[in-house]
Amino acid sequence: MNLGYLKASNKLFKQCTGQLITFQDADDYADLTRLEKLVGFLDKNEKVSVIGSNVIKVDENGVFRPQTNFPEVHDEIVKSFENYKIVFTGSALMLRKEVIDKYGIYNEYFDRIGSEDTYWFSNIMQGMQVANLNAPLYYYRINSNSVTSTHKNPKAFVGHDLIVHLLKQRIKGKEDYIKSGNWKAADTCVKFIMILKSMAKSKNNSFFKFMGLFFTHPIIGMQFTREFFAKLKAA
Repeated sequence: MNLGYLKASNKLFKQCTGQLITFQDADDYADLTRLEKLVGFLDKNEKVSVIGSNVIKVDENGVFRPQTNFPEVHDEIVKSFENYKIVFTGSALMLRKEVIDKYGIYNEYFDRIGSEDTYWFSNIMQGMQVANLNAPLYYYRINSNSVTSTHKNPKAFVGHDLIVHLLKQRIKGKEDYIKSGNWKAADTCVKFIMILKSMAKSKNNSFFKFMGLFFTHPIIGMQFTREFFAKLKAA
């Protein structure tokens, strides 16, 4: 039975007994020194709970793409993340077992749509130190037939935006709809975010869609009003 990436990962998380946990996707490969360098960093930096590295993507023809340029220290990672930047690759991470003990495993809201690691990471970095090594220690294969490349669920295309929005809600002391299990409200956020993203293409159509959705979901809509009118003015 194919559980899918999220549920299979959660099952494996529960079986982990070691003090350090890392990943290695079947179609990717790693630098031979990857584990040595990640473990060495955690041994020397006891306050850091999650360590990643830069990544080189490899296309279907075996051609290397330019390596990522992720921020390396905790504060820079958090700042970049809050500005909607990609700051890590999930499969390139190594973490202490205590991270799982405190923050749990992937949230099933993201089952088969991706971004489960991004939401998980957004929670971790609020309470634990995270870092990246500058070296590109992980090689990520680009597969045009992968689930993340072929799915049609609209949530998959705005997952990162949704996660940053909910992070900012948590910072304000407000409800994170995914954490609270209010997934219908999270889906409504997705609808607002998609409208905001479509404004550059169709200002008038987006306006009527936003106002219609706001009429039925005013409390959630208030979270997006400032950004909506800023985009409306700039469009």
